[in-house]
Amino acid sequence: MATLIPLPPMTPLAMIDTNVFIYAINPASPYSLAARHLREQAQLEDAGFCIAVQILAEFYSTVTNPRRFNPPLTVDQAVQEVENIKALAGVILLPLPLDVTDLWLQLIRQYRVTRSDIYDTLLVATMLENQVRRIYTFNVDDFRIYPDIEVLESPAP
Repeated sequence: MATLIPLPPMTPLAMIDTNVFIYAINPASPYSLAARHLREQAQLEDAGFCIAVQILAEFYSTVTNPRRFNPPLTVDQAVQEVENIKALAGVILLPLPLDVTDLWLQLIRQYRVTRSDIYDTLLVATMLENQVRRIYTFNVDDFRIYPDIEVLESPAP
């Protein structure tokens, strides 16, 4: 089960981005197989993955939106999927540090972030404040501007 704990500074965790979880439940996606493979790895207790509450919120928002997920999940289905993600044995739910806003604003200024890219910047700030430096995503270009983050694509099985 995902656990909310403070992390020691050198924990080699890797964040799993929202799109991995979305593609894992969307068999029509060309990324579905690779996403399901990564999610299966996240079931292993020593997988070394993490998520932030933001990942769960973005997932819920996307899968219940008929413009972004077809057919959309019902509230009960979406909540169950969020609970399934939280229950993955190899996934830690990161705390949201109190001073994450300061780093978030610093990153926005430094990298001139606008529009919806601010959400990825908030995720990066959360990662950095929790000493997480790697992220698995299919949106690699969204994170490449941050030199302190290693962007990884989900490996194909």
